[in-house]
Amino acid sequence: MAELETVLAPAIREIEAGTGVRIAHQRFTAHVAQWLRPDEPPEAALRLKLDQLWLARAAADGDSDAVAEIEAKYLERAVAALRSFERAVADEAIQRMRELLFVARGDRPPRIAEFSGRGDLAGWIRTTALREAFHLVAPTREVRGAELDSYALPASDPGLELMKRTYGASFKQALAAAFGRLPDATRLAIRRYYLDGMGLEEIAALEGVAASTVWRRLDKARRELHAETRRALAEHLRVDDDELDSILNMLDSRLELSRSVVER
Repeated sequence: MAELETVLAPAIREIEAGTGVRIAHQRFTAHVAQWLRPDEPPEAALRLKLDQLWLARAAADGDSDAVAEIEAKYLERAVAALRSFERAVADEAIQRMRELLFVARGDRPPRIAEFSGRGDLAGWIRTTALREAFHLVAPTREVRGAELDSYALPASDPGLELMKRTYGASFKQALAAAFGRLPDATRLAIRRYYLDGMGLEEIAALEGVAASTVWRRLDKARRELHAETRRALAEHLRVDDDELDSILNMLDSRLELSRSVVER
């Protein structure tokens, strides 16, 4: 931690002077440390958007000046993104977003504390506002289990239909690319399990392996599909990590594993 504090010291002094917002330096250093991966050196912190991370940390701590600066500098994209919604929905979404970002709920800190500094704060806030707007149009459904068939978006939900129109083509393209990278045997097992409705024991008998082996292969495929789809989607949409994660969360982390994808 001492090494990270030394690395951050010049940037902290500059940010503090530029914003007039105060945070205990050790507290900010600890906040930055949680966003560094274990394999990253302290110098990697300088690649984060430290000025935005500083304001986010201060706002999460209840600093009204930091909140005012964030609203002045970073809310414009969120407001613009909501212009396609009805005025009442847009206004309510902005209000909900403000409460979510800046107000603690019980033991849970304000959501602004979750900003990692790896992407742009304006984009992260924009996606938070969009998520709230979509929730108003149609409340989110509870996420089902971790199986691949939970990656379907119900067609009858108007809010989710709006999300699908916004991001659906990009998701489908990214998922198809990810599916194509899986080993042939894994793709075949997925087709048998999800398209043909075969059970684990049936697939295991055909392949001459244990049912547990088939299940592990399918579970690994699910995780690989999610990781590869996320990577491909990032390339296609060209958004930063925070905004991409927000989009994934907005869709309840569900990708559409459609027949057109797995029949390729």
